[in-house]
Amino acid sequence: MRIKAVRENGGFTVIENSFIRDESIGRNEKVVYLVLASFADQDTGQCYPSIATIEKFAGLTDKPVMKAIRELERIGWIKCQRRSNTSTLYWIGKTPTTSRTNSDDPIGEIPIKQEPINKNQEQYKEIINYLNEKTESTFRHESRATQQLINARLKDKFTVKGFKLVIDAMCHEWGKDATMAKFLRPLTLFGTKMENYYEIGLKKLKEEILDGSKY
Repeated sequence: MRIKAVRENGGFTVIENSFIRDESIGRNEKVVYLVLASFADQDTGQCYPSIATIEKFAGLTDKPVMKAIRELERIGWIKCQRRSNTSTLYWIGKTPTTSRTNSDDPIGEIPIKQEPINKNQEQYKEIINYLNEKTESTFRHESRATQQLINARLKDKFTVKGFKLVIDAMCHEWGKDATMAKFLRPLTLFGTKMENYYEIGLKKLKEEILDGSKY
């Protein structure tokens, strides 16, 4: 399974619970990883903050930061490309990558292409196309942030029909409210509160507000 930290709208960092709850990973390693993740590009997982920047936001000094980076690299949660006279390039997440040799890369590998989170492309496409149709939006099913959210809910045993029920229910709930309509987006609908939205959908089905034959 692909594990990746991403940013949404400059204000959020989303990380798999499996990393946070891994008791074998030390506190400093988790804090440093979170800082790196907050700078990571949402599509490539790449970032290049300086050690001083990592120290500042992790609340750690030089030696603990360097030790944490080495440990994260050793256990495979990050990949590093150390460069002369500039900051190190980091890739976040335990992700299979296509590699090429580069003389500046001490381990001989530089990830140049991140693989998709998994092969559920048809499900991503069906869900996001349905959301776009209902909200007249242009969300991309190729977005890795969106794919990660969908994957998490699929693991929670939601089906594609379940996603559609949530979309319909919350469109009915929020669609005519200009303040709330902006939350008709993958980040909100498919996040950790999706079960609550699903319950709203079931209630609307029971009250025959929604057409139950679609689900």
